[in-house]
Amino acid sequence: MVPPRPPAAAARRRVVSALLLAWLTSAVALTGAVIAPAHAELPDGADPLAVTIDRLTPGQIPRSGNITISGTITNRDDQPWTTLNVYPYRSLTPMTTAAEVAGSLSVDTHQEIGARVTDPGPYQTIDELDPGQTTTYSITVPRSRLGLTEQGVYWFGVHVLAQRDAPRDGIADGRALTLMPLVDTGRRVPDRQPVSVVVPLRSQVTYAPDGSLADPEGFAELLGSGGRLGALVDLGLQAARRGKAAHLTWLVDPAVVDAAARLAAGNPPRSIAPTIDPDATSGSSASPDPTENPTDDSTDDSTDEPTSPASTLTASGQASAGSDDASPSGETSSTSPVPNPPDSVDPSSLDPTLEAAADRAASFLADLSRVLESGGQVLALPYGDVDLAAAAEYDDEAYPRARRRSGDTLGSLGIATSPGLATPSGFLDLAGIDAAEPDETLLLTDRAIRGGAAAAVVRTVDGHRVVTTSGGTSEGGPGAQPLSTLSLRQRILSDAAVRALAGEQGRPLVVVLPKWWTPDDPAALLSQLRTAWTRVATVGKATDGLAATPVRGDLRYPGWERDAELPASSFATSAQLVDTGDTLQQVLTLNDQVGSLVSAQAFTGVSYADRRNPAVASRALIGATSYLTTLLGRITVSTPPGVTLSSASGGLPATIVNHLDQPVTVALDVHSTPPMKVRVPQSVEVEPDGQVSVLLEATTEQEGLHNVTISLTDRNGAAIGSEASLPIRAAEVSNVIWLVIGSGAGLLLVAIVVRVVRRIRGERPGSQRTSGPAELAEPTS
Repeated sequence: MVPPRPPAAAARRRVVSALLLAWLTSAVALTGAVIAPAHAELPDGADPLAVTIDRLTPGQIPRSGNITISGTITNRDDQPWTTLNVYPYRSLTPMTTAAEVAGSLSVDTHQEIGARVTDPGPYQTIDELDPGQTTTYSITVPRSRLGLTEQGVYWFGVHVLAQRDAPRDGIADGRALTLMPLVDTGRRVPDRQPVSVVVPLRSQVTYAPDGSLADPEGFAELLGSGGRLGALVDLGLQAARRGKAAHLTWLVDPAVVDAAARLAAGNPPRSIAPTIDPDATSGSSASPDPTENPTDDSTDDSTDEPTSPASTLTASGQASAGSDDASPSGETSSTSPVPNPPDSVDPSSLDPTLEAAADRAASFLADLSRVLESGGQVLALPYGDVDLAAAAEYDDEAYPRARRRSGDTLGSLGIATSPGLATPSGFLDLAGIDAAEPDETLLLTDRAIRGGAAAAVVRTVDGHRVVTTSGGTSEGGPGAQPLSTLSLRQRILSDAAVRALAGEQGRPLVVVLPKWWTPDDPAALLSQLRTAWTRVATVGKATDGLAATPVRGDLRYPGWERDAELPASSFATSAQLVDTGDTLQQVLTLNDQVGSLVSAQAFTGVSYADRRNPAVASRALIGATSYLTTLLGRITVSTPPGVTLSSASGGLPATIVNHLDQPVTVALDVHSTPPMKVRVPQSVEVEPDGQVSVLLEATTEQEGLHNVTISLTDRNGAAIGSEASLPIRAAEVSNVIWLVIGSGAGLLLVAIVVRVVRRIRGERPGSQRTSGPAELAEPTS
């Protein structure tokens, strides 16, 4: 039998049990508060507080002094957070190789990769942050508190610890990290590490069928301060203000500059108005009367070949800017140009939206001119940024023409350039490399060469000098914003640091800014790149004098890059537009530039930017071709329903009508079945809204019906589109005429002979005259 417990002990037991129960209840509640998902709606691994780094000065860990870091904190939870404490954070072990720096992009920054700087405590405290609210932070940490001595690349950034309903757990509720190099500048640096930054100005440019920009407002947005192209030029302006623009390398598509110039002029349509001074050709360019002196260059078309000359020059000897090289290269006639080019729009006639777009384009061009005149290296892409790999396979004339069209200056800016080439991805196959001009500065990513990340910067591929760029650096830095301006800058400094620490000052770091990249802070990129151990230089200066290492069988061209190439149909459509534009130029008597403008539009339809949607680009080119074909169709030729030759040769009339408001010069092409010889004039000039009648000389020795087709061509023999057909009956008709004439002459001769014979018989002696009725009897008396 268990003895009963004393009342005091029972009381104590009840008190202890109640206290234990209360403790367990509170512990469960507390544990639930700690482990319950406070932000279940957030993606896995996402912090409730989103933190950015917008400023970091300096960009490297200095020997002494302070480091200032600032940015924003945003509460993306559905509950408020209080007492937000901001601490500096850094790793304790540096990265010392390029592979380690590249691997940092895949590191989970939620794991312990370093430690906070907690001495002397929070560097900044924010009392409360409501859901969706954003605030700024800015902290400064002395270099001495970092406790770092070993050279290399460190993680550096901030941790934010906040409080909600439960006590703090020591885990960061928001964080942002970047890379920061430490290079001991106290030791003598024999040669600073060269860094080259290549700024690409490339974009898709799409034209309407009439030659104006298809989306002027959209293109103007790209040129503005918030647009990609405008921000890149702003980057150059910021560098120019600091005297650093001369160290930049620009990779410019001249088509972008021309499109901006067209927009600044009010986005006019393509003009067919005179670009040649009529006075310079008056009296000499007029075509001779086609009915007086036809050429002697008639041929027998027994093989069904054209009987007219394939092409001729005008009487003045004016050379065409025709269908081969002149138009695509932008060459113009030697005759005097028109003082005021026709491609302009009266500013007062623009609607407010287009006027604002024109002003933005004009401002962009002015800023670009100031930047490029600052002394940096300017490399001109082939016009339109033509897809070279696809062009080498489908149209081996496209790239040479686009390169010639680029010229050696940037259009209206007059900025001197040298030829350059860098594909958006950095990859190019061997056929494309072989198609490039020998004097081009050719940039390839080091990933295009096996082992390229550690190889020589200057290489030779099939005799072409190639500069390899850092593909890894162009990917930016780690974190949620790898391509923020600051993150990209820190990656450039970090890659330069590991090269410098490895004693590779002879290997310049060449970085092409990422394709389609928009800097969020144009002033930040170059602000910290120049250090005691780095120097910023153009590609030309950084690689000048470096020996080139041959590449033998190590060139890589990924399958995904080949799959992305433009199809053959894109180049066929582009070539057709070029040919149509050249034909129009050959037809217009006083315009020697429209073919060049058309070819410029054609090149923009086979650019690397068009890889994203080649069908849309092709439709734009087809629309332009149709538009020009319609213009050419307004020049027509007509003939009578039929012609009958009165002999073995005779006149064949034709009428040429010009419904355009500009003078045209055309030629005639004649085909006949069966063949017959037709003499045609060298060329025929027709005034605006006028017509000219032409009498062709047809000759044949073959009797019967001849089906003749007369076609209009340009002065080089390219068909315009209009043609007329008529039947000609020859030779056998003339025999009938002679038969009739001969029969009539014979009958006349017979009648004359009969009459003469009768008269002779009537005049013979002794012949009796036959008396009339009155003479038969005389009256009697």
